[in-house]
Amino acid sequence: MIDRFAFVRHGCASFVVAALVAVVLAGCQPEEHALLLDVYTRDDIDSIAVTVTSRDGSGSTAPMSEWRRIAAMGDAPIRVEVSFLGPVDVFVQVRGESADGETLATRCYSIRGVVRDDALLVAVPPSADADGDRFPEQGAVSCLDPEGASGSTPCDNACFGGVSVDCRGCVGLECPAAPADGDATIFPGADEICADGVDQDCDGADLACGDQDGDGYRSCGVDDAGACDCGDEDATRNPNAVEVCADGIDQNCDGADARCDRDGDGFPADLDVGGTPDCDDTDRNVHPDETGLPTLEICTPDGGTPRDENCNRLIDELPECASDDLDADGSEDCVRTGATTGCDCNDCDPTIGPRASEICGNGIDENCDGADTACRANDADGDGVVSRMLGGADCNDTPGDGARIFPGAVEFCGNGIDENCDTADTACSADTDGDRYAEPASCEGNAAIVPYSEERCNGVDDDCDGFVDEPNPGASDSVLGYDVCVLSRADETRCDAAEVRCGLRFDTSLYHCGGCRRACDFIVADVCNGGSCQCSNGAGFESACASGNTCCAARGCRDLQTDTAFCGNCGTNCGTLYGTRIDSCVAGACSCGGGAVCADGESCCGGRCLDFRCE
Repeated sequence: MIDRFAFVRHGCASFVVAALVAVVLAGCQPEEHALLLDVYTRDDIDSIAVTVTSRDGSGSTAPMSEWRRIAAMGDAPIRVEVSFLGPVDVFVQVRGESADGETLATRCYSIRGVVRDDALLVAVPPSADADGDRFPEQGAVSCLDPEGASGSTPCDNACFGGVSVDCRGCVGLECPAAPADGDATIFPGADEICADGVDQDCDGADLACGDQDGDGYRSCGVDDAGACDCGDEDATRNPNAVEVCADGIDQNCDGADARCDRDGDGFPADLDVGGTPDCDDTDRNVHPDETGLPTLEICTPDGGTPRDENCNRLIDELPECASDDLDADGSEDCVRTGATTGCDCNDCDPTIGPRASEICGNGIDENCDGADTACRANDADGDGVVSRMLGGADCNDTPGDGARIFPGAVEFCGNGIDENCDTADTACSADTDGDRYAEPASCEGNAAIVPYSEERCNGVDDDCDGFVDEPNPGASDSVLGYDVCVLSRADETRCDAAEVRCGLRFDTSLYHCGGCRRACDFIVADVCNGGSCQCSNGAGFESACASGNTCCAARGCRDLQTDTAFCGNCGTNCGTLYGTRIDSCVAGACSCGGGAVCADGESCCGGRCLDFRCE
């Protein structure tokens, strides 16, 4: 049906996606049959896709062509150019995709010569497409022209019947009471299941079983889908066909389009960057780790850009990437260094270390001497200073407010209270930054530094307590379970964009699951749930995988040595890649009978490669 298919961005040659053949449609001859469609959109879109379907029911869907990142077009539309082999009646659907959702433009054309038209991408309300298959029951809903101030002029080529709008799928005179838009598997151009009494492609008739395209595979009926021809109007689609990746068509009838391996590293992906399983399909040195081989993860060098080389959603997770002084308090971790004295007994908290001040009676060993210090018997407010009345120097030992009143405390000027016990309130002339605190020289002069205020993750001692970015009780958690600037270079980048509260969540942090430096084994677990390393399986979480299995994110524990759906790595599905040319996964490789994958045109039958279809 279709002879050529191309896109052109008016006035911007660099946006051409498919190379035009010679001079596309320039000086069209009378025998040429083509559609020139200028597509407009009000908002930015990420990609555009076009589907063309014959309205007589004999044609299938044209290959889907896409762009990435398309700005709002305004007066410069995208031109869709489609040339046909002869006269034809077609249904055309243009789909724009963005983070805000989908927009559609649908048209029906009788192609006789060259047809020119404009189309506006519009959002279709859910009420107009109840089953969400992108085909509204009424074609006029998504058929608007860009003319007029509102840009909502009804078009002249709306689809009202036949192979053009959603249907009930019934065959014959009697139709069920169900709405025409109630089944997402029924729409114009859908794959037809033969002899099932349902009109899946809305052409008005059920398909009879048989080999319509002569490729040796009969049409899929009700009971044999998957072992038959899923596109019996097209000889290039059957269970033994070679799959073409990311073209929107299921050539080998396995139920899905194959993902591409753009960088040739053996790991396909659904996106160039940020996809799965290969998180950067433009760099062959970045992909999931392979069983039995060293990890690809590389510790970020000084001045380098943190990167997830092994696509496990973590950066610099290797033990050797972590500093011996994670919390940057000047003391190295006891376990990492093997020391027993003079080392940091909690390297995730800069307020704990051999040089820290001990707070009595709180159950925490701040100075890493092996035990919490008991409070003095005559220190009622717990500020570490005994009351003057009992022989000490504390001028206010009252529990509560008295905790901020002791010799050496920061004075709040002009409030009539002697916080530092020097017998007088401090005059506000000593406050140069206007926060009313007479602070040490290191804090005075900066109004953003205020004693007893909340510490923020910004590299500043906000509360003037001598510690920078120490944790706050009840702090929020980030994607990996914490918002801490001082816990390694990779984590610091999470705090640079905006000031967030400092804290660490041992219940959700993959690097510190259940305690400081207790990193999960990322081969067998991909989440920290309640302080326990677990594997996500789509429905929730399961225990960390047993030895020999690998945790595939959202798919649970898998044996990558024998599982044909996860063969060698979490993203390799042998059936999707090779169809009937394999029957097993052996030692992490797709196989037929334990050997190589069968050649194109062959089928794996009983562990042997044969040049005909298995029956």
